[in-house]
Amino acid sequence: MLQRCTPQAFGLTKKEYFKELFIGLLLCGLYGFLFYNSPAGCLLLSPYLYFYVKEAAEEMSAKKKRGTEKKFTDGLTSVSCALDAGYSMDRAFAEAAHELKNLYGARDFVTREFVNVDVQVRRAIRLEIAIAEMAEHLDIQEAMDFALVFQYARRTGGNLIAIVRSYAKHLSERQEVEDEIQTVLSGRLFEQKVLRAMPVALVAFLRLSSPEFLAPLYGNVMGVLVMSVCLVVLFLASAFGRRIGRIEV
Repeated sequence: MLQRCTPQAFGLTKKEYFKELFIGLLLCGLYGFLFYNSPAGCLLLSPYLYFYVKEAAEEMSAKKKRGTEKKFTDGLTSVSCALDAGYSMDRAFAEAAHELKNLYGARDFVTREFVNVDVQVRRAIRLEIAIAEMAEHLDIQEAMDFALVFQYARRTGGNLIAIVRSYAKHLSERQEVEDEIQTVLSGRLFEQKVLRAMPVALVAFLRLSSPEFLAPLYGNVMGVLVMSVCLVVLFLASAFGRRIGRIEV
């Protein structure tokens, strides 16, 4: 169980892991105080920490993946533009690496992978091998599909320029649709966060303004059961809302 709770198990850096763990502890303390009015309530909610960090890790992973996909699309679009300008295929990837440096900086992960393609080509390594290695490092389906198609076309003598142009156009159109969806969803996701916070804010308001109103729910078995049911419903509604907001193109 302990091995499943390490930063590596969640795919997070230590900084990200302890940040989310700290936020989870604060939420456990808040829920324990508001819904149970007891330190024992915080211990009762301790399993929530695992699910909170797991959910946060999934959201961060999805965000990083979308960023990688967008940057790869920009890189391949730059390759297509360079080919239209008359550059060779090898030189087009070098120009794309230079363009990504200007857009995202030399230290960016995707930029370094495009730079690495150029470096390997200069070392007389075949372009398709360098692209396949880049796709493996990026670990996104778009890059892997492109590497397979490029390798097959190179082996069979296909029209590489037309393939790159077509695939870059396909990715750009897909990215535009995804950006439009995310723009529409952003407002709904914000509303969803507000709605998730409302029950907690209401309980906090009653605790501060009319503590005697909630007093019968504390310090007895029936009150613990009622508050536990409310928390379970709140957590299930939050999880269901997050899953609805996950739309993949």
